[in-house]
Amino acid sequence: ERITQAPVPPQIIDKGIPTSGLLAHLLIAKYADHLPLYRQERIFARAGVECISYTVPNDRLTPEEKATIERQVTEEYLEEKRRQEAAAEEAPTI
Repeated sequence: ERITQAPVPPQIIDKGIPTSGLLAHLLIAKYADHLPLYRQERIFARAGVECISYTVPNDRLTPEEKATIERQVTEEYLEEKRRQEAAAEEAPTI
């Protein structure tokens, strides 16, 4: 018997651990919700997740990585906005 594993999807940061979902969460919290990284670090700490602020700084990303993240975050944000608007249109009005 042989076990095969599906290929790993490409990462936003080459050989990096953060997924696009985590990066999207961090960036939306920082830019859309105006929540600085040090506050996000405290929130993660309360949840038992160790997140050192220097492990997710913006200035260490290449311009290509920043553009990719911004594009994905924008796409995910717009898709969620469309879903919310569609759900609002379908909801009955009282």
